[in-house]
Amino acid sequence: MIFSTIFSYYLTLKRRKKLGFDNETLNKILELQEVDRVLFSFKAKLKKLPDEMEERKKKIKEIEEKIKTEEEEIKVIEKEIKSLTLDLEEEEEKIKKFSKDLMNVKTNEEYRACLKEIEFAKKRKNEIEEEILERMEKLEEKKKIFKEQKGKLEEEIKKEKKVLEDLEREIKEIPQKIKEAEDLRKRRAYVIPAHALEEYERILNGRGFPVACEIEISDEKGEKKFFCSGCHSQIPFLTVDEIIKTEKTARCHNCGRIIFVKKDKL
Repeated sequence: MIFSTIFSYYLTLKRRKKLGFDNETLNKILELQEVDRVLFSFKAKLKKLPDEMEERKKKIKEIEEKIKTEEEEIKVIEKEIKSLTLDLEEEEEKIKKFSKDLMNVKTNEEYRACLKEIEFAKKRKNEIEEEILERMEKLEEKKKIFKEQKGKLEEEIKKEKKVLEDLEREIKEIPQKIKEAEDLRKRRAYVIPAHALEEYERILNGRGFPVACEIEISDEKGEKKFFCSGCHSQIPFLTVDEIIKTEKTARCHNCGRIIFVKKDKL
């Protein structure tokens, strides 16, 4: 059983040795990977941009609606004050009219009726004046608060529009950047040996980015441990030792990505 395990691991190391890439090939792979990182970033950004732009437009509209609502509420109060002012003038005219009629009445009944109308008009006049005062105070306070808020809201709209302009510019520029990155990718891929490029593409399509991963090293109580920076699983020391001795890459036993180690970090 022990012999079978050792032999199996020996075959694994042997296979990894054959599949490993030298430093020159690794550097070319890393250059290609960096281009892919930028390319993936551009494509991901381009995919997200329409939603981001829509979100900014929505936010601008919400702020504008908030300003509009506040302005309409102020107009409503102003209209109420204007309407009440007309009502006040009407009651004042009634007081004048009945006061004038009071001088021309011929009977006590007519006199009392005029006094009653005058009293009612004065009462209504006082009520309207109180309503006008309340609304004027409310209007003054609302205008004061709105003046402070409007400045901030308009500044927020200005910022959102600036961000939207930047996003609109990006959505126009990114396709050209993608084309340039794809052209550079072709040049980077062209200089990589066919078998190495095939493995790179296979891992990229199967596991996704990144393909080549530097081995991470941690020192726990004087004992070094090694981890794949792609899947974060622990790498056996024998694998790391093999990489150092052969000066070639290996594969992560867990995710199958290309792994390498920098000697200056050992």
